[in-house]
Amino acid sequence: MTGFFKIKFKDIGIRVVYALVPLKKVMNIVVVLPREDEYCYKVAEKRKKKYGKDLFTKSFENLENKDLH
Repeated sequence: MTGFFKIKFKDIGIRVVYALVPLKKVMNIVVVLPREDEYCYKVAEKRKKKYGKDLFTKSFENLENKDLH
């Protein structure tokens, strides 16, 4: 998963996948799901396909507003 970072919360069984937008000083949280197999990464890849490079250059707030218009 190129471009993504992850945080594992082993005690509670959750994985957080996120993308950084350095120019905006933003961390886009892409997925927060239980740490089951590779499901979390599959969801992250689907969202990467949906938003493309914007995921790494814009904040989700701007991405969601774009979808509404």
